[in-house]
Amino acid sequence: MNCSEATFEFFGDIYLWKDVFVNRNNKLPKVKNFVEDLLEFGKINVETGIHNATNAFRRETFVTMNTCYICNKFYSDLKYTYLDSFIGKYLLYGWIHCKDCKQFAIKDKDRRELNLEVLPLSTYTYLSDTKLNFMYKKCNNIYKIIKSLGLSIGHQDCIFIHYKYKILTASVYWYTDKNGLSKLMEIPFSNLIFHNRNIFGYSYENSINNILKKSHHFQNTNWKNKWVKKFKKEYSKANTWEEYYKVSIRKGIPKETNLLILDFLGYFYLRKI
Repeated sequence: MNCSEATFEFFGDIYLWKDVFVNRNNKLPKVKNFVEDLLEFGKINVETGIHNATNAFRRETFVTMNTCYICNKFYSDLKYTYLDSFIGKYLLYGWIHCKDCKQFAIKDKDRRELNLEVLPLSTYTYLSDTKLNFMYKKCNNIYKIIKSLGLSIGHQDCIFIHYKYKILTASVYWYTDKNGLSKLMEIPFSNLIFHNRNIFGYSYENSINNILKKSHHFQNTNWKNKWVKKFKKEYSKANTWEEYYKVSIRKGIPKETNLLILDFLGYFYLRKI
């Protein structure tokens, strides 16, 4: 039975549905026949909506006016759902849909976000006005503490798993001179943890509570475990270096030696370990 010709078209009028059923089956319908058709339509409708939502993901530019891209019907009061990431908020990637298709847009949104290697933007926007510090290694192996920088919100995703090094990474930016020139850089998250204890603390539980739990995806075990593992590793690196640094001060180990060790470990800048 074709959904559009039977269930969908005729459920609005049970008498018309009855006539169609009789014409097609040469017998009077029973209650179970109506229920079976209703359940079959519901199943097909949901499957179709989910499939269409996957294909409806697009940028909100050069689109057909007043068209729901999930059910392909015309509405004057369309809704917009955006991916919770840089490309969603700033490049307007998401779904244009009617109110009835919102459930399918949300389902596809969740599916995509659960598989992304970037944290949802909403989990760390509270840090948008927070001034941070980090250790910057210049190309000539000179180390410098950069102060009053910020996460690069509005420029790219700011907390993510690096595609090459597979570690938790932060994207930061700062102004390099009084003329407003800025620089953007990606660094291991341990760099931020170590140099901003007043914000990130000493335990990975701090970032779980302040960052990860802001996302409803935290209820998904696989998503939660993936990100908790990454944060835990970065806190371990930051805390390990802090303990070593305390010992080095007591033992009078030269700063140059410490920097060589830090360079070898690669805790504060991106490199293959």
